[in-house]
Amino acid sequence: MNGNIVISQHVINTIQALPESERYSITQALACDLILGQDPCDTLSPFQSMIYSIIRYYVNKDTQRS
Repeated sequence: MNGNIVISQHVINTIQALPESERYSITQALACDLILGQDPCDTLSPFQSMIYSIIRYYVNKDTQRS
């Protein structure tokens, strides 16, 4: 892995469209996963885990494209 992570405008728009409490939890989970390398799923509700999985998929696809 080269260490680059791509967070596209699509990902940013998706996160910004979430309610504030969900937005905070998802951004914390992304930072925990992408920067610290820790699994954030233990700290998320089932609904948040589903949203996080979708957003993480977007990040993975955008990173692979670059």
